[in-house]
Amino acid sequence: MANKLDGQWQRAYVFQEMAGLWRASKSRLVQRILQSKNEQERMKLRPDNISSINEWKSFVKEKTSENFKERSEGFKKIRKKQIPQTTGRRGLARMTEDMKKSSGKTEVPRVDVWMRAHTKKDGRPVNIQARETIDKLKETLQDPSRHSSNNLRDNALSQSVKAIPNITKCKMLDLEGSDTVVAEGRWSSSDPNALVHHIPLGSNAIRVWVDIARQPLKFLWKVTHYMTTIEESVGSTIAWPADRVILFAAN
Repeated sequence: MANKLDGQWQRAYVFQEMAGLWRASKSRLVQRILQSKNEQERMKLRPDNISSINEWKSFVKEKTSENFKERSEGFKKIRKKQIPQTTGRRGLARMTEDMKKSSGKTEVPRVDVWMRAHTKKDGRPVNIQARETIDKLKETLQDPSRHSSNNLRDNALSQSVKAIPNITKCKMLDLEGSDTVVAEGRWSSSDPNALVHHIPLGSNAIRVWVDIARQPLKFLWKVTHYMTTIEESVGSTIAWPADRVILFAAN
Protein backbone atom coordinates (compact mmCIF):
# COMPACT_ATOMS: atom_id res chain seq x y z
CA MET A 1 0.00 0.00 0.00
CA ALA A 2 2.82 2.40 0.85
CA ASN A 3 4.29 2.08 -2.66
CA LYS A 4 0.94 3.05 -4.16
CA LEU A 5 0.70 6.20 -2.04
CA ASP A 6 4.03 7.83 -2.80
CA GLY A 7 2.47 11.14 -3.87
CA GLN A 8 1.24 13.57 -1.24
CA TRP A 9 -1.98 14.18 -3.16
CA GLN A 10 -2.61 10.41 -3.19
CA ARG A 11 -2.25 10.19 0.58
CA ALA A 12 -4.46 13.27 0.96
CA TYR A 13 -7.14 11.64 -1.18
CA VAL A 14 -7.10 8.43 0.86
CA PHE A 15 -7.32 10.35 4.14
CA GLN A 16 -10.14 12.44 2.66
CA GLU A 17 -12.12 9.30 1.85
CA MET A 18 -11.43 7.86 5.29
CA ALA A 19 -12.59 11.08 6.94
CA GLY A 20 -15.77 11.05 4.87
CA LEU A 21 -16.60 7.49 5.89
CA TRP A 22 -15.89 8.34 9.55
CA ARG A 23 -18.15 11.42 9.50
CA ALA A 24 -20.96 9.51 7.82
CA SER A 25 -20.71 6.71 10.38
CA LYS A 26 -20.65 9.21 13.26
CA SER A 27 -23.68 11.03 11.87
CA ARG A 28 -25.68 7.81 11.55
CA LEU A 29 -24.77 6.87 15.12
CA VAL A 30 -25.94 10.22 16.47
CA GLN A 31 -29.24 9.87 14.60
CA ARG A 32 -29.79 6.43 16.12
CA ILE A 33 -29.04 7.84 19.59
CA LEU A 34 -31.59 10.61 19.12
CA GLN A 35 -34.19 8.11 17.91
CA SER A 36 -33.70 5.80 20.91
CA LYS A 37 -36.57 5.77 23.39
CA ASN A 38 -34.62 5.20 26.59
CA GLU A 39 -31.17 4.81 28.13
CA GLN A 40 -31.22 1.03 27.75
CA GLU A 41 -31.59 1.33 23.97
CA ARG A 42 -28.83 3.92 23.83
CA MET A 43 -26.47 1.68 25.80
CA LYS A 44 -26.94 -1.08 23.21
CA LEU A 45 -25.63 1.30 20.54
CA ARG A 46 -22.21 1.58 22.20
CA PRO A 47 -19.56 0.64 19.59
CA ASP A 48 -17.12 -2.15 20.45
CA ASN A 49 -14.14 0.20 20.27
CA ILE A 50 -15.49 2.28 23.18
CA SER A 51 -14.61 0.20 26.23
CA SER A 52 -15.42 2.86 28.83
CA ILE A 53 -19.10 3.02 29.78
CA ASN A 54 -18.58 6.44 31.35
CA GLU A 55 -17.06 7.73 28.12
CA TRP A 56 -20.05 6.47 26.16
CA LYS A 57 -22.52 7.97 28.63
CA SER A 58 -20.71 11.30 28.36
CA PHE A 59 -20.96 11.17 24.57
CA VAL A 60 -24.67 10.33 24.69
CA LYS A 61 -25.31 13.07 27.23
CA GLU A 62 -23.72 15.65 24.94
CA LYS A 63 -25.69 14.54 21.86
CA THR A 64 -29.02 14.51 23.71
CA SER A 65 -28.52 17.79 25.55
CA GLU A 66 -30.69 20.83 24.89
CA ASN A 67 -27.57 22.82 24.05
CA PHE A 68 -26.71 20.38 21.23
CA LYS A 69 -30.28 20.50 19.90
CA GLU A 70 -30.29 24.31 19.97
CA ARG A 71 -27.00 24.45 18.05
CA SER A 72 -28.33 22.00 15.49
CA GLU A 73 -31.48 24.04 14.97
CA GLY A 74 -29.40 27.21 14.71
CA PHE A 75 -27.26 25.76 11.92
CA LYS A 76 -30.37 24.47 10.14
CA LYS A 77 -31.75 28.02 10.09
CA ILE A 78 -28.46 29.31 8.67
CA ARG A 79 -28.56 26.69 5.91
CA LYS A 80 -32.13 27.67 5.00
CA LYS A 81 -31.00 31.25 4.35
CA GLN A 82 -28.57 30.10 1.68
CA ILE A 83 -29.46 29.81 -2.00
CA PRO A 84 -28.11 26.38 -2.95
CA GLN A 85 -27.66 25.17 -6.50
CA THR A 86 -29.07 21.87 -7.77
CA THR A 87 -26.28 21.17 -10.23
CA GLY A 88 -24.27 18.86 -7.99
CA ARG A 89 -21.03 17.63 -9.49
CA ARG A 90 -22.10 18.55 -13.02
CA GLY A 91 -21.56 22.19 -12.22
CA LEU A 92 -22.72 25.33 -13.98
CA ALA A 93 -20.32 24.84 -16.88
CA ARG A 94 -21.77 21.43 -17.72
CA MET A 95 -25.30 22.73 -17.31
CA THR A 96 -24.56 25.64 -19.65
CA GLU A 97 -23.28 23.25 -22.33
CA ASP A 98 -26.36 21.06 -21.96
CA MET A 99 -28.63 24.09 -22.35
CA LYS A 100 -26.75 25.16 -25.48
CA LYS A 101 -27.22 21.74 -27.06
CA SER A 102 -30.90 21.47 -26.18
CA SER A 103 -31.67 24.98 -27.47
CA GLY A 104 -29.43 24.77 -30.53
CA LYS A 105 -27.85 28.10 -29.59
CA THR A 106 -24.18 28.98 -29.25
CA GLU A 107 -24.80 31.22 -26.22
CA VAL A 108 -27.15 30.96 -23.24
CA PRO A 109 -27.93 34.00 -21.03
CA ARG A 110 -26.51 33.78 -17.51
CA VAL A 111 -29.92 34.55 -16.09
CA ASP A 112 -31.39 31.41 -17.71
CA VAL A 113 -28.56 29.27 -16.33
CA TRP A 114 -28.95 30.80 -12.86
CA MET A 115 -32.68 30.11 -12.74
CA ARG A 116 -32.20 26.53 -13.96
CA ALA A 117 -29.47 25.91 -11.37
CA HIS A 118 -31.71 27.11 -8.54
CA THR A 119 -34.80 25.14 -9.59
CA LYS A 120 -35.61 21.58 -8.61
CA LYS A 121 -36.53 18.88 -11.13
CA ASP A 122 -40.21 19.33 -10.31
CA GLY A 123 -40.01 23.01 -11.28
CA ARG A 124 -40.03 24.46 -7.77
CA PRO A 125 -37.29 26.86 -6.55
CA VAL A 126 -34.80 25.29 -4.13
CA ASN A 127 -35.91 27.56 -1.26
CA ILE A 128 -37.73 30.78 -0.38
CA GLN A 129 -34.75 33.02 -1.15
CA ALA A 130 -34.35 31.48 -4.60
CA ARG A 131 -38.08 31.82 -5.27
CA GLU A 132 -38.06 35.51 -4.39
CA THR A 133 -35.06 36.12 -6.65
CA ILE A 134 -36.58 34.18 -9.55
CA ASP A 135 -39.83 36.15 -9.16
CA LYS A 136 -37.84 39.39 -9.35
CA LEU A 137 -36.06 38.16 -12.46
CA LYS A 138 -39.28 37.22 -14.21
CA GLU A 139 -40.82 40.55 -13.28
CA THR A 140 -37.84 42.43 -14.68
CA LEU A 141 -37.79 40.36 -17.87
CA GLN A 142 -41.47 41.01 -18.58
CA ASP A 143 -40.36 44.25 -20.22
CA PRO A 144 -40.17 43.28 -23.95
CA SER A 145 -37.17 45.52 -24.48
CA ARG A 146 -35.13 43.33 -22.12
CA HIS A 147 -35.46 40.32 -24.39
CA SER A 148 -33.54 41.91 -27.23
CA SER A 149 -30.10 40.81 -26.07
CA ASN A 150 -28.35 38.46 -23.68
CA ASN A 151 -26.58 41.42 -22.08
CA LEU A 152 -29.86 42.97 -21.01
CA ARG A 153 -31.05 39.65 -19.60
CA ASP A 154 -27.79 39.26 -17.72
CA ASN A 155 -28.19 42.79 -16.37
CA ALA A 156 -31.56 41.72 -15.01
CA LEU A 157 -29.81 38.95 -13.10
CA SER A 158 -27.28 41.38 -11.64
CA GLN A 159 -30.05 43.75 -10.56
CA SER A 160 -32.17 41.02 -9.01
CA VAL A 161 -29.45 39.32 -6.98
CA LYS A 162 -27.87 42.63 -5.94
CA ALA A 163 -30.23 42.76 -2.96
CA ILE A 164 -28.89 39.43 -1.77
CA PRO A 165 -25.51 39.86 -0.02
CA ASN A 166 -22.57 37.87 -1.35
CA ILE A 167 -22.02 34.71 0.62
CA THR A 168 -18.38 34.98 1.57
CA LYS A 169 -18.08 34.32 5.29
CA CYS A 170 -18.17 30.80 6.67
CA LYS A 171 -17.96 28.61 9.74
CA MET A 172 -16.14 25.28 9.80
CA LEU A 173 -17.81 22.52 11.79
CA ASP A 174 -16.11 19.76 13.75
CA LEU A 175 -14.97 16.85 11.55
CA GLU A 176 -16.36 14.28 13.98
CA GLY A 177 -19.94 15.10 13.06
CA SER A 178 -21.01 17.51 15.79
CA ASP A 179 -22.22 21.05 15.13
CA THR A 180 -19.34 22.55 17.10
CA VAL A 181 -17.75 25.46 15.23
CA VAL A 182 -13.99 24.92 15.16
CA ALA A 183 -13.10 27.98 13.08
CA GLU A 184 -14.49 30.99 11.23
CA GLY A 185 -13.24 32.52 8.04
CA ARG A 186 -13.98 33.32 4.40
CA TRP A 187 -14.88 31.23 1.38
CA SER A 188 -12.08 31.09 -1.18
CA SER A 189 -12.90 28.45 -3.79
CA SER A 190 -14.79 25.23 -4.49
CA ASP A 191 -12.96 24.48 -7.74
CA PRO A 192 -11.65 20.88 -7.46
CA ASN A 193 -8.50 21.96 -9.33
CA ALA A 194 -7.74 24.84 -6.96
CA LEU A 195 -4.52 24.28 -5.04
CA VAL A 196 -4.26 24.27 -1.26
CA HIS A 197 -0.60 24.24 -0.30
CA HIS A 198 0.32 22.62 -3.63
CA ILE A 199 -2.37 19.92 -3.38
CA PRO A 200 -5.52 19.92 -5.58
CA LEU A 201 -8.62 20.73 -3.53
CA GLY A 202 -10.60 17.81 -4.93
CA SER A 203 -14.35 17.22 -5.06
CA ASN A 204 -16.80 17.87 -2.21
CA ALA A 205 -14.40 20.29 -0.55
CA ILE A 206 -14.06 24.04 -0.05
CA ARG A 207 -10.93 26.14 0.23
CA VAL A 208 -11.34 28.66 3.04
CA TRP A 209 -9.32 31.42 4.68
CA VAL A 210 -9.11 30.86 8.44
CA ASP A 211 -9.57 34.08 10.43
CA ILE A 212 -10.62 32.88 13.89
CA ALA A 213 -9.77 29.62 15.70
CA ARG A 214 -12.70 28.61 17.93
CA GLN A 215 -11.20 25.20 18.75
CA PRO A 216 -7.44 25.90 18.39
CA LEU A 217 -6.21 22.37 19.12
CA LYS A 218 -8.51 20.58 16.67
CA PHE A 219 -6.66 18.81 13.87
CA LEU A 220 -6.98 19.95 10.28
CA TRP A 221 -8.78 17.82 7.73
CA LYS A 222 -5.63 17.70 5.57
CA VAL A 223 -2.49 18.26 7.59
CA THR A 224 0.64 19.57 5.88
CA HIS A 225 4.32 19.96 6.70
CA TYR A 226 3.53 23.51 7.82
CA MET A 227 0.44 23.05 9.97
CA THR A 228 -1.56 20.38 11.73
CA THR A 229 -4.06 22.26 13.93
CA ILE A 230 -6.66 24.98 13.52
CA GLU A 231 -4.56 27.38 15.56
CA GLU A 232 -1.62 27.01 13.17
CA SER A 233 -3.82 27.67 10.14
CA VAL A 234 -5.04 31.14 11.14
CA GLY A 235 -4.19 33.58 8.37
CA SER A 236 -3.84 30.82 5.78
CA THR A 237 -6.07 28.79 3.47
CA ILE A 238 -7.08 25.22 4.24
CA ALA A 239 -9.32 22.59 2.71
CA TRP A 240 -12.49 21.61 4.58
CA PRO A 241 -15.28 19.15 3.67
CA ALA A 242 -18.10 20.96 1.90
CA ASP A 243 -20.72 19.34 4.13
CA ARG A 244 -18.93 20.69 7.22
CA VAL A 245 -18.87 24.32 6.07
CA ILE A 246 -21.67 26.79 6.76
CA LEU A 247 -21.68 29.71 4.33
CA PHE A 248 -23.48 32.93 5.17
CA ALA A 249 -23.80 36.46 3.91
CA ALA A 250 -21.23 39.05 4.91
CA ASN A 251 -22.63 42.04 6.75
